[in-house]
Amino acid sequence: HAGLEGDVDPAATPPESTHKYTLPLAKCKETHDDVQIWFEKGDPVKVKNLNTGEEANTPANILKFLNRIGGQHAIGRIDIV
Repeated sequence: HAGLEGDVDPAATPPESTHKYTLPLAKCKETHDDVQIWFEKGDPVKVKNLNTGEEANTPANILKFLNRIGGQHAIGRIDIV
């Protein structure tokens, strides 16, 4: 969570600096990414972007990988006042 409570006028559009991990909608990819996730005993063990072939296979790298892809599509972008 990256909060800016008290630093932003609730009537104004938030500045881009408040969104550290996602792109603005105008800059997002206009194509989708197909992602495959492998699980063992309920835990993700591998993730692959089927469009690019890029893979991640450790918990930290899987999280970074999915956060990066999500950010490219503005997933997680929200402003709540």
